[in-house]
Amino acid sequence: MFARYSKRRKEAFSRLNENLQKVKSIVVMEDPSAKIYLFGSVARGNYNMASDIDILIVSRDYVKAIRKALIEAGFGEPYEFHIRSPRDAQTYFRHVKDIRKI
Repeated sequence: MFARYSKRRKEAFSRLNENLQKVKSIVVMEDPSAKIYLFGSVARGNYNMASDIDILIVSRDYVKAIRKALIEAGFGEPYEFHIRSPRDAQTYFRHVKDIRKI
């Protein structure tokens, strides 16, 4: 089980840029006005294989559809999706350092 976990994480990090673009495509297909951001240790560049890939998705009305589409596309662990309304996302912008738009 640990070998499968380790392999999945290694692949996610080795294909990070490609996978971030896939995430963006999936999200925009569900909500063309959504905004997608990377934050946390991956955005800072000091991540390790135990790190999560934290992604903030800002969307008004499509939370369930976006989450379902990402899960169906195979984006589970180590991806951590924070899907928030524009208002709720303001907390991230005020308090999270090293947040970058995808």
